Amino acid sequence: MNLLKFIELQNMDTFLHKLPIPIKIVPFILAILIPKILWSRELILYSQLAIIIICAILIGYCLGSPEYVVDILTAFVFLWIFLALLYSPVINPILFLIRYYNQLIYLISISITFILFLSTTSVSQLERFLNTIGLSYKYSRVLIVTYNLIPALYQEVKMITITQRARGLKFSRNPIKRAVQMVSILMPLLFVSILRAEMLEQSIKSRGG
Repeated sequence: MNLLKFIELQNMDTFLHKLPIPIKIVPFILAILIPKILWSRELILYSQLAIIIICAILIGYCLGSPEYVVDILTAFVFLWIFLALLYSPVINPILFLIRYYNQLIYLISISITFILFLSTTSVSQLERFLNTIGLSYKYSRVLIVTYNLIPALYQEVKMITITQRARGLKFSRNPIKRAVQMVSILMPLLFVSILRAEMLEQSIKSRGG
């Protein structure tokens, strides 16, 4: 759940947080469009690496969370290794890692730019921006409620984790055992999420939504 740390970073007051949303969304859009607007495979790769490095510096130095950058990169490396093992009956895992590393860089560049945007954009700032561009109230409410659910669920995860640790849960350093232990966090979270969704639905209906 360390990947949700961007929720805590939203409360900071840096120059990145004060930037207008159209400027903050530019790196994310560039990360998506680079493979389509550049013609050279090497140029695409270097551009994506440059975006990753710049965003990593902004998150690590400007937002003071270098460990968060490490968590993001580590998560994608483990994901890629898992996919390599998943496709091992079809293609050799080593060959998979070598052949499709461009896709890994592409995914990291998109994800880290989006995380940078989330880390520096509060709910209130997003709401003001949606009102400024004239998005209808119906659609803006849906986006704001969805965006606002992420911090709520994150707080629920923290509370569930504290509760489970108080009951004697100790996370193993073995990644496989740790993944199994996460079930004790995810199951209560699923139950809480369903209850929260039902309460939100009732609240919207009571307001005539």
